[in-house]
Amino acid sequence: MKIKKSKSAKKVVKYISIKNAKTHNLKNINVDVPRNRFTVISGVSGSGKSSLAFDTLYAEGQRRFVESLSAYARQFLERMSKPDVESISGLPPAIAIGQNSPPRNPRSTVGTSTEIYDHLRLLLARIGVAICYKCGAVVRKDTAQSSVETILKYDDGDRIYILFSPNPTKQINEELDRAKQLGYFRTIDIATGEISELDDALPSKSEFEKSTYFLADRLILSHDDELITRLTDSVEAALSAADGKFIVWNQSKNAVKKFSTIFECADCDIRYEEPEPRLFSFNNPKGACPHCQGFGRTMGIDEDAVVPDKSLSISNDAILPFKSTSFFKYKNDLLKAMARNNITPTIPYKRHSEEELKIIWDGDGKFGGIN
Repeated sequence: MKIKKSKSAKKVVKYISIKNAKTHNLKNINVDVPRNRFTVISGVSGSGKSSLAFDTLYAEGQRRFVESLSAYARQFLERMSKPDVESISGLPPAIAIGQNSPPRNPRSTVGTSTEIYDHLRLLLARIGVAICYKCGAVVRKDTAQSSVETILKYDDGDRIYILFSPNPTKQINEELDRAKQLGYFRTIDIATGEISELDDALPSKSEFEKSTYFLADRLILSHDDELITRLTDSVEAALSAADGKFIVWNQSKNAVKKFSTIFECADCDIRYEEPEPRLFSFNNPKGACPHCQGFGRTMGIDEDAVVPDKSLSISNDAILPFKSTSFFKYKNDLLKAMARNNITPTIPYKRHSEEELKIIWDGDGKFGGIN
């Protein structure tokens, strides 16, 4: 059975009841403030608005909240004195937003003032993806585990070669000796597929061929645990031998895949800076625009302000700043430069060619130009 409410029944409104508030310049104020509503306290300066809102309502709400905590917790919080009021009932926990204007500088924005900008910089640094400008590939740092996972995406039965490059800055004999010390005794030319022993004819060459690599391991791909363990060990050894870089040659598909533990495009050998918060900060030289230095605006010369009436000739004061007596010397220098370069000063400014305007604005060596 449903009970219908009477039309005359009124909705109960709860109030914060203040009696005899005497804080600062309040004179025994009695007021009921409705809860769950927006209430505006207005009045002339000095009428007690802040005394009622902050020094009475908020102060009592904060004091009651602090008093409800343990003695240990209270020592870390600011204690507020009891406001000069007879009683306040129906008062919930209070939060106050201060009216003080935050310090500002030319770089301040809504994001910096609210501190959201700091969180955004952290977010962008974590989720940011770098793209190689040359080939469009995603730039990332490979690990032994991620490299193995990529290799295992090839088909079972593919012939896989784990290779690493000779150091191009070292002599060929030095690299051969180093490879032998690390336990590698074969090279392979991926252009021909020919495998050679280190002692076979290579020492007679002055440098390695571009397609020649040291052979770390070769295997037929499968997904059994024993092969995955071997593949992981070979990848880790190749990374150690080649300072964080190695190559996988899939002979079955004639595909070459490069890996690098450095934040770079392995295919283009272009190193990039890792995304970090300062790269997304206009207050840091790393992230600030080099043109405006992070201010969002630049100083420049407005041609329309310098030459407001382009129908005038330069001899007839088309250059507005040179019209004043303090800049008259520069006007004479400009007229002399125009004479040296066979530029007519009596024609309208808008009829000068681009070559003539370049001399007028940038000078001719003896005259510095308007700029």
